Amino acid sequence: MGLFINAYSHGSCLVSDSCHYNSHKDSLTSNQAFTPDDQTVFICAGRHAYAYHSDRNCSALSSCTGEIKYTDESYALYTMGRRPCCLCWSNAGPQCKDDRNTGDNPDGGSAPFAEKKAIVNSTIAVTAITLNLLVLSNDVYYSPALSIDSKSIDGKAIAGFAHNFGFRKTFDRAALEYGVVYSSFNYQNSYYINDDLHTYTSQYNYWGFNISFVHNIKSSFIYKHDKVYGGLALSGFNLNNTPGLGFIVGDLYEINNRLKSDFRLFYSQRIFQIQVGIIFNYQKKYIWQRWKEKKQ
Repeated sequence: MGLFINAYSHGSCLVSDSCHYNSHKDSLTSNQAFTPDDQTVFICAGRHAYAYHSDRNCSALSSCTGEIKYTDESYALYTMGRRPCCLCWSNAGPQCKDDRNTGDNPDGGSAPFAEKKAIVNSTIAVTAITLNLLVLSNDVYYSPALSIDSKSIDGKAIAGFAHNFGFRKTFDRAALEYGVVYSSFNYQNSYYINDDLHTYTSQYNYWGFNISFVHNIKSSFIYKHDKVYGGLALSGFNLNNTPGLGFIVGDLYEINNRLKSDFRLFYSQRIFQIQVGIIFNYQKKYIWQRWKEKKQ
């Protein structure tokens, strides 16, 4: 099999399948980001290709519009910024990429056009859902948070930052909350070049959702206008992973008739968050209730 030729002395070059292994192996120098145990991987040199593959016959490469070439895994990952293919790697993880949308689509449209169409359709759907929630809810909330991922890519707990925002439907002593969470984590990665350890930081951003039900436990617990509450939550920290159950305990302080400060601790099967946010009551009566009052 062929391998990547030294990028420092020969320029950025990938080896095609027609090359012979030994002829290129002899040209490697001590500066080349390659270790003897590194695995040969395949990449698509065409447009809209973001993954590297363990098998040249991977189905994700069937739509490749460019040449299929191969290199060592370290160069594909750390220099080219490619990610493991979601299809041909069994342990790819949430950071994997799928190149099946590379090039032209079966219906004759191009991938950029399909992506734009998907974005437009998604925008319409999100707008429609948001408007419905806006009409049926009472509060809107925003809570920045320190977020700790207990099962990161390397299996170690790691801290990041998250933004929680959404709507609340209030009841007499309880509230139903539904919203989204955007999390950002920096992972420390390491690899070897000629037995020398090198590290670099990669950032991963995740979109998820949160649905929770909270109930007041005690009023005027610390201050005159605060309420201690607890509840349960269904949390999807990452849309690529299975949602998990969690619980919430917090303290709500009423600043005025419509604005409240909110401090809470959130714990689920994977994520622990310390949240400090605000809740704004934008409607105490629903639209149809106000219309009915005007007609009377």
